[in-house]
Amino acid sequence: MIVSKFRNNNDDYNDCSEPVLEIHSEQPGYGKTQSMVDYINSNPHERHLVLGPSHDFLNELKERIGIRTKIFRGFERGCSRLQRGDKRVVDLYKKLGNSSPTLICKVLRCKGRCSYRNQFSQLKNKTYTNCVFMPLHFLFYTDIDFNSFDNIFVEEGIKSNSFSNRLKADYLNEILKLNIKNEDDKAVLNSVRDCILDNDHVKFYELTNKFSRIVYNHNISVLNDGRGKWDNICNINVNELYYNLIFNKIGNLNVEIMWEWIIFYKQMISWKNIVYNCASFNRYTFTHKLRMFREIFPEYKPKINLHKTQFSNPGTKIIRMSKDRTIYKNWMLSYYDEYSDKLWKLVKNNKYNHNMRVCFLTYKYMIENKLDIKGLNRENNIFGSHAFWFGAGHGINTYEGFDVLIVFGDI
Repeated sequence: MIVSKFRNNNDDYNDCSEPVLEIHSEQPGYGKTQSMVDYINSNPHERHLVLGPSHDFLNELKERIGIRTKIFRGFERGCSRLQRGDKRVVDLYKKLGNSSPTLICKVLRCKGRCSYRNQFSQLKNKTYTNCVFMPLHFLFYTDIDFNSFDNIFVEEGIKSNSFSNRLKADYLNEILKLNIKNEDDKAVLNSVRDCILDNDHVKFYELTNKFSRIVYNHNISVLNDGRGKWDNICNINVNELYYNLIFNKIGNLNVEIMWEWIIFYKQMISWKNIVYNCASFNRYTFTHKLRMFREIFPEYKPKINLHKTQFSNPGTKIIRMSKDRTIYKNWMLSYYDEYSDKLWKLVKNNKYNHNMRVCFLTYKYMIENKLDIKGLNRENNIFGSHAFWFGAGHGINTYEGFDVLIVFGDI
């Protein structure tokens, strides 16, 4: 194994022993995820936070953890009525989306225990289990405090830069929708406007509870009005606005905010070490994002250890499919239909014509939903070649016995 410490050309990290970013970029099958699982199982009394790319990945990973584990879920996965296809919930969700799931809860007046709402009280009161799994997008909740954990793991890379970014004018226009008569509430709104104009995230944080209450009460009155004036709903996510103010404190609200920045920021204020497992880690892209973040926060100087193997697999032919397009896991079936002829030709040429050992790396979703059709069978084979799925923990050096690895998807 090779461990390299790299830094930006103009940055000096030598005076910094913490915080540390341990980046494991070893090839798939090396045992990155299994090492994390073994550590968690061997240290049940420590508090572990695992950030993953999807609920499906976290569900599968949970089966390998031997201690009690809590998976925090977004509204789409956390609301049982939405999961059951309740028409009223589905209609409201289509109109409101993720802008304010609590509005949907209030309008529906759900009775009994709600796992979606309860998880946020657990976050606020820190009453969750010692092992916590979350999708990456949960990071933007201000109640997610790295100081509450002994170990933080980021699994399977960071693929999305879809953190919502809005201009100051967008937020100010949304605030204009708030028809407030109470003088104290008007004063709060005026202060919030000043915070947006001045990029004052510290003062805004002090106002978040009051501002959230004002927005919430306004939107409830709109929904209860019965005239269907959805355009009057104030579409402001308080957590989102808070981070926009943080990362745009040196200019207007027009900088593209990246998920890595939130990780950097939370590490900066907590001084916690982070383990980042990513087989497709791109050093130059990562360094660029780090440099951009440090233009805003020059005091952030992490020590970065990059772990990689010395093996280059010179005798192995790696073919990566769909490398020039955005890949969506739920569309893999249609991608498979599009690429099936090309996949068959690759397998035929390498396996049958040149007697090479071929395997596939793709999504578990596709393997489970494309059985017995166009080359897939119930033994997890594609055209007679063994198929593995991302993040499955198939063991160390899984692909050592193969000559050709066809990656169908986006690692």
